[in-house]
Amino acid sequence: MIQNWRLQLALILLSAVVLRSLFFVGFGLGDDLGYLAHVDEILEGRYPPLEPLNQYAYRPLLLFLFAGGVALFGHTDFGVVAVVWLSSLVTTALVFAFVRKLIHPQAAWWCALLYAFEPFNVVNSTTMTNDVILSCLTFASWGAFLVADRALAQPKSIRLFVAAGALMIAAFLIKVAFLPALCAITLYSLAALRNRPAVVARRHAAFYLTFLLALASVCFTYYMIKGDFFWQFKSEAFYYQTYQPDWYRAGIVNYRELMWQYPRSLFGLSGYETFRYLEHGLLFWLFVPASMFSMLRPGNGVTKFLIISTIVIFLFFELYPQHLSPLYLPLVRQERYLEMLLPGAVIVVGTALHRLHQRHRIVVIAILCLLLGNFVVEAARRSTQYHDSQQDVRELARYVKSTIARTNEPLAVDLPARNALLFYARDVPVAIERIGPNQHTDVEGGYIAVGGARSFWWSRELVLDVEPEAVPRHWILTYEVAGRKRPWRPSNLRVYYVREKPLPVSLAPRGLAPHPR
Repeated sequence: MIQNWRLQLALILLSAVVLRSLFFVGFGLGDDLGYLAHVDEILEGRYPPLEPLNQYAYRPLLLFLFAGGVALFGHTDFGVVAVVWLSSLVTTALVFAFVRKLIHPQAAWWCALLYAFEPFNVVNSTTMTNDVILSCLTFASWGAFLVADRALAQPKSIRLFVAAGALMIAAFLIKVAFLPALCAITLYSLAALRNRPAVVARRHAAFYLTFLLALASVCFTYYMIKGDFFWQFKSEAFYYQTYQPDWYRAGIVNYRELMWQYPRSLFGLSGYETFRYLEHGLLFWLFVPASMFSMLRPGNGVTKFLIISTIVIFLFFELYPQHLSPLYLPLVRQERYLEMLLPGAVIVVGTALHRLHQRHRIVVIAILCLLLGNFVVEAARRSTQYHDSQQDVRELARYVKSTIARTNEPLAVDLPARNALLFYARDVPVAIERIGPNQHTDVEGGYIAVGGARSFWWSRELVLDVEPEAVPRHWILTYEVAGRKRPWRPSNLRVYYVREKPLPVSLAPRGLAPHPR
């Protein structure tokens, strides 16, 4: 085993880079366009308007970080995910440093290696998943806080508590979903007060005062701009009160299904029925026995804090009400919120494996190899499903640039394809319009793309497809990309030119690529 910790960390970071390069997805989440529009405004020297329904404008640090990535690498797949990708690598290093400093030096590489391979983070870190950044900042805040708590008697502890408070307010400037991390550290302070009330109250206060003063400064900024000290919080509430789904307004709430969504994400299979994968691999199947093992052993309270904080974060997202009336509805169910669970979970599992390794080396090494192999397989399957939705739309963007752009005619696509094309063909003077499943007449005199370029997270009702035998006579096939054998892509991507008047034939020969006129 390599004894030099610097070399250990370098090799782990190298493996993290290789995995994230191998399973790279790029641009591809539903709210990416909202962020990119604001990024463009920032790069042009303006800040997005602070309107009640402009939710992303209240995440200033996130917008500036995204703007920095685009400024450095352009409007490319890597440019828009660079900060997320880097945050994942930083968190890998933080896990290593955290365990080395607070738990056991020899356990550090076990924990960091698990984080580097964790499939949920591997794939999320190559998309615009802002929760990867949030997880990095909240975990860094915890680390600074716990290091300061261990050095309570030393003058430097005050500086570390202040740094922890600053990191927590930075997390707030990313997303209000930082709250469970703050709740977890507050519970730690309350527990510590029982044994060391005077010194804990005096030293921990530096963290909370830093956070509260910074929060007050943010609120005062909104007061100066909008005349309301609590403008951001009111806007957040107004946003969710406005965008209530029809099924919620009608009282059609499947609570059982909602409440199982997060547990199923952690322990069950995701994806389509014919293409399943474990989002987190076997991590949380090991987290449960590893937590029991750690809780029953005397010793390091940091591990116990991570176990409790992981449970606190999970319960927060599982039970926190988005609306208190007239019905109870859990917070918007997005599994990527659970990124915040990962640093603590991998440390608990990695530490347990390290302890067992001291007595049962061969067995534990076999478990580690099995776990890492499982992580790679699940990351590959998860990446396949994410990346598949990008392949056709990239092909379509190339065709738009090479052919349609020269005709000065519009292209009509379904909603998922339109969102992606507005990014991939942003520099091409082509009008990209949205077409619904039954709006064929809206595209006469232009092009229409059907059958592919769909994102798996969109419902099929939003995706336009037409059986070849049902194609209208006046649609002329100009381009086709063969479909892949995936359960969610039953047909090829096809581009038709739609004449103003129907032709006597239904379709041009398959594979016809040149412009029809």
